[in-house]
Amino acid sequence: MKILALLLCLLVGSTTSVSTADCDSIKEGKFILNDEFGGYTKIVRTATSQREYFSHTNTEYEYSILWEDPCTYKLFDDKVLSGESLYPRNPNDTLSVAIYNITDTYYEAKVSSNFAEQVLDVKIEIEQ
Repeated sequence: MKILALLLCLLVGSTTSVSTADCDSIKEGKFILNDEFGGYTKIVRTATSQREYFSHTNTEYEYSILWEDPCTYKLFDDKVLSGESLYPRNPNDTLSVAIYNITDTYYEAKVSSNFAEQVLDVKIEIEQ
């Protein structure tokens, strides 16, 4: 189930090739990640946290965020704000997100974690 959560989170598998200015443009804002199961994850990112609402489980999480460089960040210290988590929680779980492409309407990133070997490529829409 953690693999599913990793797929839905934003969430470092490569060096970024986008400029610092490009990444600065999406450090805060509202975003949508559509999943392969017909649901979506609504993301609201501020300078210090990221909230994620998962439509298929009606669950909302909040993560602390730490920017490691202009285009790479970690999500950690997650809390369930509403609904019920469908996978076991570990206080050391961390997601790493490396942004490698940004357009006017979406960005792409590689998401990895310290609890699964899989690295996922995700395309996240930028809410206008």
